[in-house]
Amino acid sequence: FDEYINFVEIGDGSRFSCVGMELTAFDVHSDKMEQLGFRAVFSDGFTLICAGDEPVHDPCAKYVRGCDMLMCEAFCLDRDAGIFRPYQKHHSTARDAAIKADELCVKALLLYHTEDSDLKNRKESYSKEARAYFSKKIFVPDDLDVIEF
Repeated sequence: FDEYINFVEIGDGSRFSCVGMELTAFDVHSDKMEQLGFRAVFSDGFTLICAGDEPVHDPCAKYVRGCDMLMCEAFCLDRDAGIFRPYQKHHSTARDAAIKADELCVKALLLYHTEDSDLKNRKESYSKEARAYFSKKIFVPDDLDVIEF
């Protein structure tokens, strides 16, 4: 383990390098449990943010603002919030994620952790809802999709 795999405890604000990226961990301010997101800066300067299993909360804005791509959970469509109850589960809708991405001037939004009751139309319906609030690039990947940016 110590030769190829190292376990290092990290916390809010921890910075480290890994496979050519500079990473910063940040507290996502979850009400459920302690959880970290990350800001990854690739060698070409591309910035990728993953907000974890939570909406982007205001204290995280300093990590997200102006990034190249925000990965944000979007548990369901806004019209289905009464069915899937995202807020009770500390999640957001595609609309919520798009509004936050626009507010924070991100360049692209990747929506994940979606409910799967309509997989056939999921990509189209989540993209359509997000596009009403966010005019830049939107990705709603299926498992094993490769994102070309």
